[in-house]
Amino acid sequence: MLERISELMRDKLGVPDEMAITDDISFKDDLLSDSFEMTEFIMAVEDEYRIEISVEEFATLETVADLINCINDKPLYD
Repeated sequence: MLERISELMRDKLGVPDEMAITDDISFKDDLLSDSFEMTEFIMAVEDEYRIEISVEEFATLETVADLINCINDKPLYD
């Protein structure tokens, strides 16, 4: 799952290839993304994993590990 999230981060957030993406990467402290990029990223994650994450909920996620846990806790939608 981390590998696919890394691909989405590189594509939607412009994370450089040379930057290692680990569980402890902070969305707020380590990535300098604007709100448009973050919205695109959220939508890509939702499409990829067939889940729904509210903007408010995403705002509470601090790290990649938090996002992975959120994805794992969500029911799939059709």
